[in-house]
Amino acid sequence: MKIRHITLLFISACCLFLYTAPLHAQEQKTEQQDALHDFLINYRYEPDYCDFIAGFPEEPLISHACENEDDPSTCYDKVSFTKVFELSSTVQIDVICNPSTPDMYAYFTPEIMESTVKAMTKDSVLETFNINTTQSDDYRLSGLVGQGRKGLYDTLYIAQLWISENSIMSVEAELSGEKNPDADQIFAGILSNTGHIRDVESEEYYKEKLETRSKTVEKNK
Repeated sequence: MKIRHITLLFISACCLFLYTAPLHAQEQKTEQQDALHDFLINYRYEPDYCDFIAGFPEEPLISHACENEDDPSTCYDKVSFTKVFELSSTVQIDVICNPSTPDMYAYFTPEIMESTVKAMTKDSVLETFNINTTQSDDYRLSGLVGQGRKGLYDTLYIAQLWISENSIMSVEAELSGEKNPDADQIFAGILSNTGHIRDVESEEYYKEKLETRSKTVEKNK
């Protein structure tokens, strides 16, 4: 069956979001970007240590996993949001944010980040449409837009890797099934509300979080 979701227009819109997201705070938004930013968010995933945020219209499932049960440093929380529309279209988004260090930030060059997002999608993406990296003053983003396959339908697959000196966040988002405008809106809306906190929210919001984090660190000394 011919591809259902991945029209050139939608690919262009997703690519535009992926590679202009760090500029949202500096540039005037279009009406479409404003509509996505104002998308109804009822749950925000933003652990204290994380410089990034993911906004969802409903509370996602949060599970705890460890790569090595004997090593707590390999443990992490996986945030999963799944919504099925009319039993024929599905939005699936997984987010993981872990602490990082300045050394990790230096290690994850654009080349390594792009290799990482390719590795993230090797079992899910059959064809890659675009992959690129952008950099802000204190974080980097690598994103990949690709096509996968589930049953009779081609799928739109987006992978992102965000990193700062404090945290590293991976995002894997898949849109599959028959065409459904509500699924398209939620898919784009969640991605538009996922990124660095000061871009998604505001500089003031981010500063307040940094102050809270600093107080917590002092208290725990």
